[in-house]
Amino acid sequence: MKPSSPGPVSERDSRTASGSVSTGSAPGATTKHVLLAEDDADLRALIALKLAEAGFEVTEAGDGTALLDRLADSIDVEGSLSRFDAIVSDICMPGYTAIDILTGIRRYLPDTPVVLITGLADRHTHERAQQLGAVAVYDKPVNLDVLCETVRNVIAHRAEPA
Repeated sequence: MKPSSPGPVSERDSRTASGSVSTGSAPGATTKHVLLAEDDADLRALIALKLAEAGFEVTEAGDGTALLDRLADSIDVEGSLSRFDAIVSDICMPGYTAIDILTGIRRYLPDTPVVLITGLADRHTHERAQQLGAVAVYDKPVNLDVLCETVRNVIAHRAEPA
């Protein structure tokens, strides 16, 4: 299943054929890579643009199946490494829900931080997501500045030596 067409982008960024959005980074700088899964194409484009403006490379997925495809493409032959520094996903999407996928992510990529967004503002959904290892769960409409700051913080925390 092919994800829906990405939305408009500004002159400051470019969208690759794989659905990635990136901004110009300083040579030698390590750009952190975020996998974004959201079935609402307009919201996905807006979040991707905001993350790109915050300095992240973003790969988009339009549903749960596309999210799994992007993850499968990023895992090394030993089944443990991912090119994604963090995952941001809507909880309810066609194909698979983020809750379904989170179990697999935790099994194969236990150190990859996952931030979830949801239109289902109920306590049970939040609790279940956090039990499965989501580092944060935000209700829609999500504050994009807070979302970007959370992504930045969880990636920085992940990079700190234990």
